[in-house]
Amino acid sequence: MPPRAMLKDLSERIAQIMAAKGLSAKDLAKKAGIVYSTLTPILNGSRDCGVTKLAAIAEALECSPNELLYDKQVQFGSSSFLKNKAKYLVVFMSQISATYCLIYDLKTKKTKQTVMKFSLHYGRNPNEFIDYIIVSIRSLLNKEDNLNFKEMAIFISGQKYELEDNRKKIQDRGDYLFSSFIIESDAQTNYRALIKDQNAICIVINDGDAILFSTDKGKTISKRQGHGFPISDVAGNHWIGCEAIRHTIDVKEELEPSSPLSDKISAYYNDNLNAITEHVLLKSESAYAQASAMVKELMLRKEKSYQIVAESAKLLFMRVKAIDKEIKSELPIFLTGDLAYIYEEFFPEKRLMKLSDKHIDILLQYGIKKLGKAVNEQ
Repeated sequence: MPPRAMLKDLSERIAQIMAAKGLSAKDLAKKAGIVYSTLTPILNGSRDCGVTKLAAIAEALECSPNELLYDKQVQFGSSSFLKNKAKYLVVFMSQISATYCLIYDLKTKKTKQTVMKFSLHYGRNPNEFIDYIIVSIRSLLNKEDNLNFKEMAIFISGQKYELEDNRKKIQDRGDYLFSSFIIESDAQTNYRALIKDQNAICIVINDGDAILFSTDKGKTISKRQGHGFPISDVAGNHWIGCEAIRHTIDVKEELEPSSPLSDKISAYYNDNLNAITEHVLLKSESAYAQASAMVKELMLRKEKSYQIVAESAKLLFMRVKAIDKEIKSELPIFLTGDLAYIYEEFFPEKRLMKLSDKHIDILLQYGIKKLGKAVNEQ
């Protein structure tokens, strides 16, 4: 077997045992006494672990090195855990800095729900991404150990779906760990769950923006935007935050008059332009999120914050008009996503369709239905 195939085979067997024992990558790193950043490429199948690390991993997983190296299917008791049927359906809906989680027990028919303070986007390190899922499941079930993740069917509606290579790694890792593992983009989920079989334009605004529309009652859904900031987005957390920071720098350079927004951002960085620059260059997502939060806070004052969102909405509506021209019709517009509420006043009221106040519940139930179908087909 070629070396790369051997490493991949090893990583798969480690993942299988981790799933059976309910261990995350961080759990295994701690038990094996291996630095997490060193363990990650081993779990990805991209680095040889060496004899000492192999022994440490095997001991942490309570099996022999030979089982990791040579067994095609690790056995637990009389049958493989790979044959386990899903007992729980778990749904994750991610919106900017929060993720809504719901777990449904197929035996008791009971659900548990919570909101976690993190976002699930497909640009995350695959092991970190999976660890967030594991932490959430443990929180929902109130268990720290003795979890068999092959009893879990997972549905995730996440952000940054266009990161195809990394998304595939997340998909591969999830396929090994869980009974079923379905991932979608937040834009696709919003259209399928909230609009269903209607002809409409769906604008999803979270960290970025995506515009989807259908003219055949949802059978095919076309997409505009949604390639990520700064490539094409003209709205969303990142775009708004970037514009707010740009305004603050222009004020510093006396190109624009100061505003409550520029004052607030300057004060946050102790009036230090270099501190703003460093934060944006080294931690852009954090910088944009912080500035965007200030824009939202000051929106009602109808000053620069309001103007930034108004300009963003104008650019979005230009895309809508292009769709109108293409299809020779004006479809109703649905605004969804975590930032939809601050854009509503900038769109024509006659075209804007209100979504249910319980749209998060609708999205979660959509995920449950998708998983139910997948489980029944197993």
